[in-house]
Amino acid sequence: MRQLGTLLLFVAAAAGMAVSCTANTPDNLDSVDHEAEAGAPPVGENAGSDAGSDVDAGSDVDAGSDDSGACSTATTCQQQGANCGSIDDGCGGRLDCGSCTAPDTCGGGGTPSVCGCTPTTCANLGFDCGSVSDGCGGQLDCGAGCVRPQTCGSVTPNVCSVPSSCTNLCLKQVDCPNGGTTTVSGKVYAPNGVDPLFNALVYVPNAPVDPLPTTISCDTCGAQATGSPLVSTVTAVDGSFTLEDVPVGTNIPLVIQIGRWRRQIVMPTVAACQNTIVSAASTHMPKNKSEGDIPRMAFATGSLDSLECVMRKIGIDDAEVTTPSNGGRVHLYTGSGSPGANAGPGTPTQTTLVDSPSTLASYDMVFFPCQGSPYDQTTARKQNIINYANAGGRVFASHYSYVWLYNVAPFSGTAQWDVEKNILESTQTGYIDTSFPKGLALAQWLQIVGASTTLGQIPLYELRSDVQSVNPPSRPWIRINDSTYGSLPVHFTFNTPVGTPAAQQCGRVAFQDFHVENFPGSGTFPAACQPGAMTPQEKLLEFMIFDLASCIAPE
Repeated sequence: MRQLGTLLLFVAAAAGMAVSCTANTPDNLDSVDHEAEAGAPPVGENAGSDAGSDVDAGSDVDAGSDDSGACSTATTCQQQGANCGSIDDGCGGRLDCGSCTAPDTCGGGGTPSVCGCTPTTCANLGFDCGSVSDGCGGQLDCGAGCVRPQTCGSVTPNVCSVPSSCTNLCLKQVDCPNGGTTTVSGKVYAPNGVDPLFNALVYVPNAPVDPLPTTISCDTCGAQATGSPLVSTVTAVDGSFTLEDVPVGTNIPLVIQIGRWRRQIVMPTVAACQNTIVSAASTHMPKNKSEGDIPRMAFATGSLDSLECVMRKIGIDDAEVTTPSNGGRVHLYTGSGSPGANAGPGTPTQTTLVDSPSTLASYDMVFFPCQGSPYDQTTARKQNIINYANAGGRVFASHYSYVWLYNVAPFSGTAQWDVEKNILESTQTGYIDTSFPKGLALAQWLQIVGASTTLGQIPLYELRSDVQSVNPPSRPWIRINDSTYGSLPVHFTFNTPVGTPAAQQCGRVAFQDFHVENFPGSGTFPAACQPGAMTPQEKLLEFMIFDLASCIAPE
């Protein structure tokens, strides 16, 4: 019936008849009004209006929908080229296209709804040196380096700036092309300006250098160099040195030091990226106080071994060898048994030295040469020497001066003592132990200075034998191969306090079982000293004096 009603409506419309809006219902088909509704326009005059009412193209019949009413223009994430975020599906809905894996973000590469990452740049970060992340898993190289005195990151990471710690001469260090550097080179010598010195510290200070202490102290190697060393090195066996990265300009200071031997000079000019050679006249250790610092040394002179005479041969001015009250740096005390030389009127005796801990403490080094007989000492005096060495003092003893060592603990435990053994051959070859660095350096140095013709050997005379063997960690330096007693140590050293860890030791003792000098010494210094070139044994003592003065380190 609905179909019939609809058909009748179309027929009526075709005939120009007025049709009621309700005429499409089955129940009123028979009551169709054949007259036009009053005030209504004629049928056909506005036919499009009624058609647009009952059949709306944008409502009941959607042009974008299929016959079932679904949206036919809906799309997918893949179709739109999206792989992240939320996007319109084309039909009024939303599509979830997923998320990104760091460091990518959605749209981070510049394309909306696509995972990506845009790397940052050094300029964006404000960086001008070093390596840094680009924010996308890669690395940025922001520059190979900074121009001195600037360094990379000293104040702000990856930014060239002058570190707050770079002051004074640090500001005068420069970079050189092709990996070069500014250098200063030369050789360090004993006060005589002839014999090179091994293991001397050479450095450029960056602050005022402190005065040396006036009494012994337990110093580490690093503590002896003051003035905030900017660049430093140590001399080779032949005394040579090369300092690198030296500040450039005028009046550059230089310090040369072995223990409390110290000389300070000023280099007039240091040219950038070149080598400046310092003259030998400027690099020898001081001969007197006007040239620099000389350790305070006390000699208890003995009649059979004039050790004090070696001091003038290594270059110390005679005027520096005085009584304690006359202001020199080398003080003589006459031995209490069989004395040697004196320093003139008022020269005190050995007892003045060894009876007073405070007097001992005023010296950097004390020497006890042989007095011709084993003049034993009191327990109190021996303990004073032990305490002196334990506090950082340096002790040298030869032959009969074993009395300070052999029967008092802990010094007695440093070796197997067998005193008063007679050696038939008092002139023999000494064999240097080259198995440790300083021993090898001694052997090489003796050849450099002409005291040895064969590496590791030196002619020795006035030999004695009071030590059978050395107990570690004492260090034997020289042995002889005696035809009667076999291998015997004739020179050894040990650090003090004995038995403490090496890092806590700060004193040193050297014992030498032969006379350095082969003549009796007496009278007023320097009258008793023999002229002439240094003997091999005097050269050996020269090396040992500077080694004894140096900072304490395990051997």
